[in-house]
Amino acid sequence: MRALPVLVEATSGSSFTPGLLPEPAESWAGHPLLTGCAVGEGYVVDSLAPDGEPADALVLMEEPALPGRVVPARPVALLRVAVDGERSEVLVCVQADSTVFENVSDVRDLLSWHADERALSQVLARFGSSHAWQVLGWQERQAAEKYAYRARHDFEESLEGPVPPG
Repeated sequence: MRALPVLVEATSGSSFTPGLLPEPAESWAGHPLLTGCAVGEGYVVDSLAPDGEPADALVLMEEPALPGRVVPARPVALLRVAVDGERSEVLVCVQADSTVFENVSDVRDLLSWHADERALSQVLARFGSSHAWQVLGWQERQAAEKYAYRARHDFEESLEGPVPPG
């Protein structure tokens, strides 16, 4: 799947690291392998989720993005959540144009970065502190890609409008 354009609305720090140290030539104080990567919260541009809103997304990023910036992202998992008791989905993505995440492609890889359900729940709570978040589980990359494709497709169909009776 090509990279998705995710419009970042907010950015937070995280403790997500692969547990490896970067090569000395790449090492600096704020390197995501040492301090944890930034996580952007936003939505997939030109998408329509089942709830009628753009598809929600979290993006693990090498560096924080300013609100309003579009980040190219690769979906790696689909997080099932309940927000104030309402079920929803959140795409979990990685920054597509970063070599830091080139080996992150599915849930197993997220877990190796310590991005488990509990940690993701804490990140979601930071972004939506006025809501009650509950992580219900997640699905692999294939489900995330299918969800993203469907959301983009549904958006395109919504632009065409209803087909007049024939």
